[in-house]
Amino acid sequence: MIVAVFSSFNDIHRFFEEIDSSMEHSIYYLDWDGYEEHLRKMPVETLFYIDIRNFKKDKISELIDCFSLLEEKHYGIIDPDSVINDVGRLFHNGASDYISKKVFESGYSSIRLKVVNRFILSREYEPEPVMEIFEDKSELSGENWTCVETGRNYTFGMLFAEVDDHQQWKLRLGSEKYEQFMRSFYNILNSVVEPIMGRFWMWSDTGGIVLFPFDGKDCRIIKAAFEMFLNRHIISTENPDFDIGMTYHFVIHIGETIYEDRGFTSELISESVNSIFHIGNHYSEKDSLYITEEAEKFIPLRLREFFDDQGMFEGRHIKKMKKVHL
Repeated sequence: MIVAVFSSFNDIHRFFEEIDSSMEHSIYYLDWDGYEEHLRKMPVETLFYIDIRNFKKDKISELIDCFSLLEEKHYGIIDPDSVINDVGRLFHNGASDYISKKVFESGYSSIRLKVVNRFILSREYEPEPVMEIFEDKSELSGENWTCVETGRNYTFGMLFAEVDDHQQWKLRLGSEKYEQFMRSFYNILNSVVEPIMGRFWMWSDTGGIVLFPFDGKDCRIIKAAFEMFLNRHIISTENPDFDIGMTYHFVIHIGETIYEDRGFTSELISESVNSIFHIGNHYSEKDSLYITEEAEKFIPLRLREFFDDQGMFEGRHIKKMKKVHL
């Protein structure tokens, strides 16, 4: 197993001495400078340990938020000074190990690493929920678009996406620049939804609904939309059309509708389509991501801590993504 340790203290080598001398595992000691780059470069299935000594509490929270978002990489907290009061919350946020003062004084053993690895494997294979209630209401649209026919009723994953303050942008930019601005939004969103088979469906120049095949087991747009919101500031700086302050709001829902090709949807009647439009147009705030109760069961386990309950809207429970600062 690959172990990577972020620490600026020399005694960290003593703590990992047994692993360091083992031929079975690889261990790397990394500097905090540019730690985000280290995270990207280390192989998948890396187990990171974070030595939080000398960090203030707000920075510790920021680091934990960052590491909890790792895909196929795992992390533990080294806390010899007993700064963390709620250890359970670390594990709720995806931590795989916690090194207390007593453990740190004893040293890190190969047996402990095997136990941590076993814990990781047990959590990795925790089954995701299946929305069986949809099977009684309408036909699932499936894993892809191959079996979807026009004129039939299916359950889909739905994304409502719209640019904030589009009327003001149109006045500020003028028609030509505004159209270019909106095309950039469409292109960037398309780069996110196309790999997961999203299909622009009811769409205007300011936004609309993207449909996704739904098999009752997975709603991949949740993770993709979450990542787009995390990266929205980087996206803005990398795109000259965005780098003037454009923001957007998303709503994710799972619901049913008769499927018609884009451009032939004007006469469709669907409670799910009406509901997601109402949430997007009349409830959601700027620069935000919302998830309905039908879709929230498919929020990946490690991301659930990043959504807050917002109560009810039109008889439907709503969750909203917290502001996460990396």
